[in-house]
Amino acid sequence: MPSWRFLVFSLLVSTSLVHSESETNSLSCWVPGSGMSFRIREAVRNTHNLYRSKLASGRLFNLTINGSTPRFSNIFKLKYSCQMEQLARARAQACSIKKNTDSKYGLMAYLTRKNASVETFEDLVKKWYVKGAIEAETPDFAKNSYVVDPSVYDDERREARLKRQFYQVAFSDIVAVGCAFNTCDRRTLVVCRYDGGKYKEYDDEGNVKREVQAGIPILNKPLFKSGVPCIYDHQCWTKIHPNSTCSSFQYLCCDDLRCSTYEDRTAPLYDPSRKGAGKMVFRTVLGIVGLFTAMYI
Repeated sequence: MPSWRFLVFSLLVSTSLVHSESETNSLSCWVPGSGMSFRIREAVRNTHNLYRSKLASGRLFNLTINGSTPRFSNIFKLKYSCQMEQLARARAQACSIKKNTDSKYGLMAYLTRKNASVETFEDLVKKWYVKGAIEAETPDFAKNSYVVDPSVYDDERREARLKRQFYQVAFSDIVAVGCAFNTCDRRTLVVCRYDGGKYKEYDDEGNVKREVQAGIPILNKPLFKSGVPCIYDHQCWTKIHPNSTCSSFQYLCCDDLRCSTYEDRTAPLYDPSRKGAGKMVFRTVLGIVGLFTAMYI
C-alpha cells in the first residue's frame, strides 16, 4: 500500500502537470502564416508579464511622488491568445502599419531590420515598456491620475509615438496578447493585438447605454489605478473582470483562476537576462523530482 508521503508527492506532481498543460495549450496555436513558434509565443507572454509586474510593483517608473515611486493595484496578467494571433496575422500579411481603426482590440505594429526570433520579440516588448515609461513618467501624468492623453494620437513626434506604445502595453485592463510577423520590403513587420474583455454601461433607468471593449486605452480615462499591488483576490475585482484573482508573488491580477496558490508559490517572474539561472533552477528541480521518485516509488 502506498505511503502517505508517496500520495502527497503524486498529488503535487499531478497538480504541476495540470497547470503546465493549461499554460502550454494557449501557446500551441494553429495559425498558418503567422510565423510564430511555441518559444516566441512564450517569450511574448512572459516578457509582457515581467514588465507589467515591474510596473505594478513600482520598479518601472523612476518618478518619485511624495518620496516613493508610484505603484498600481489593478494590473492584469496577460495570457497568450490564438484569436489575437489570427488578427495579428491578417495585419502582418497585409504589410500594414496604419493606425488602429478597430475600436475593440489593441494594436502594436513595428518594422525592424532584425530577423524575427525570441530575442527580437523580447527586445521589442522591453522597448515598448521601458522607453515608453521614460516618456510617460511626468509629474503631470501622476497629478492627473495617469489619464490617457488624447493629444498623443495625433502627434507624429518620437516622444508621442513612444507614449502611445506605452499606453497600449501598460493598459491595466488588457488580459490577452497574440502576435505575428511577416517580411515586408526586406524588413520584418511585427504585429501584436490585445484583448481586454468587455462590459456594459447602464443609464439611471438600468438600460444598457453602451458596451465597452477594453482592448485599447480609453481616452481621458486612467490607464491604471494608483495603489498597493494586490494581496487579496477582491482587490482585483472590476466590472470587466468580476471573478478575477490575485498573484501576490507577481503583483498581478488574473481574469480567471490562473492565479492559483500553486502558481503564486512556484512561478518565478520570467527575466530574459537570467536565462542561464532559469536553466540551473530547472535542472535542480528535475534532480529533486528524480530523487523523490527513487525514494518513494
